[in-house]
Amino acid sequence: MSIFIYICMVFLFTVIQTSFLNLFIPSRISPDLLSVLIVYLAMTRSFREGLLFTLLTGYILSLHTSVGFLNIVLFSIITFSVARYISLNFYTNDFKYLFLSIALPVFANKLFMLIWLRFGNFLIFMEHFLYVIIGTVSTAVVGILVFRLFNWIDVMTKRINLDSIVEE
Repeated sequence: MSIFIYICMVFLFTVIQTSFLNLFIPSRISPDLLSVLIVYLAMTRSFREGLLFTLLTGYILSLHTSVGFLNIVLFSIITFSVARYISLNFYTNDFKYLFLSIALPVFANKLFMLIWLRFGNFLIFMEHFLYVIIGTVSTAVVGILVFRLFNWIDVMTKRINLDSIVEE
């Protein structure tokens, strides 16, 4: 049952991220909700299930934004891999580590995307680097709140039997 809920969340987050948030927040600094979902699945699911959700997320986002599927999947897999590594080796049950375990994979994703675009002018690169930092921080702050929602869904569907991913 939780698989269906997360598939619905992918559709909902795609619409919110690409349509609704752009009305109120510039797209360069808006939180990346799909990356938060990928980070959560990397931290709580098996490798195969998390990777399949990552591919599904990339496919749906590429259909909605008309950006190439391979580009989106490449950056989503970077996010998934960094989040998986952090969750398996460094994650503890604390707010600052939760913030960092969301911020580091999202920062890596956005930084590789910025390098992929190959800005030749240093000033343009630094301007976009500032957007990467602001977007990463906003994603991590929103991600802490969204993690609680995901945790609640997993507890209600009896997917995981944890009291909380984040300390009360």
